[in-house]
Amino acid sequence: MRALPYGESLYQSARALTYGQEITDDKSGRVVARITQWADEARWLDELHEAPLRPRVIETLKRLRRVAQEAAVASESISKLNRSAALGRAVGSLTELIDDVEHTCPYPERPIVKKIAEGWRDMLALAAGQAGQQAITKPPPTGGP
Repeated sequence: MRALPYGESLYQSARALTYGQEITDDKSGRVVARITQWADEARWLDELHEAPLRPRVIETLKRLRRVAQEAAVASESISKLNRSAALGRAVGSLTELIDDVEHTCPYPERPIVKKIAEGWRDMLALAAGQAGQQAITKPPPTGGP
């Protein structure tokens, strides 16, 4: 299939969708890292050598990749604020994608993309909530100034 006209982009699209569906919350705490890895696997989107047969699918995958890149920012950030902000942007982008996927992504990829986006949104929202929590290590000071 890859040697046929448009075959490479069709192959890579199918591979990206398959891998995106395989990212689930396995309670290992590695969801953000796996989404980040998806961004690395999907870097081919920036290096297309021919016009794609299904350009709207490619654009939708690029949107998912931008989300995954925000997850990468979150996983590499030392600052809780930066980590939380990156995850918040990712969740917001996924919410937008879910809301307009009916108009932006054709069938048969549409339900797959929607399932991926909903799963990632839920997992990244949970990660954002965990990143935003602050651990209290000592009681607040008492008394007045």
